[in-house]
Amino acid sequence: MKVKTLVPIVGIHSSGKSTIRMQLEDMGFITEEECAELLRVSQNLKAGASADVSFEEMVSRAEMKRDITRIWTTDVIFVESWHILTLAYLLTRGVARSKIQAYIDYVQSKNELYSIHCIFLKSDPFKILERSRKLHSEKDIEQYYGFYQRLEINIQYILDELGFEYREFNTMKSLSKTVEEVVEYINTFI
Repeated sequence: MKVKTLVPIVGIHSSGKSTIRMQLEDMGFITEEECAELLRVSQNLKAGASADVSFEEMVSRAEMKRDITRIWTTDVIFVESWHILTLAYLLTRGVARSKIQAYIDYVQSKNELYSIHCIFLKSDPFKILERSRKLHSEKDIEQYYGFYQRLEINIQYILDELGFEYREFNTMKSLSKTVEEVVEYINTFI
């Protein structure tokens, strides 16, 4: 019987992953920040649409290391992005599915260890890019719109391929409404 629950929070850049994670942390839940963001900041690297496959490979290694060293002080841990977003980025960057099959198998095998329930934050990529200035300038918006649109489609594809339970949340609603809906979902499995 699985006694630990892992809850990845996934979505495109600026969909609200960090905000929702911090809201859950404020409620007393144990959370883990996105490995990609930790790497981007600590090593001053390009991320998001402006990065390349080597960045995603670095993120996947960091996530695998964290899988091994994760300390479970509670039965439920919320993880921002986890491997799901990294896999979706690899597909969006043009890596063939056959090239990442071993990685997909690795992530899928975690379902044997944990009860996995994903929070999928869906957004309008154009509106997200309009309000996002962390990784992109105004002139980037048109260039990256298609990238983030494909990324969101690939997140859905990866979630379906992995067979993890997930629920979609429209993050174009107010933060309080989104958090309320996320908490309602969480209460169905904890």
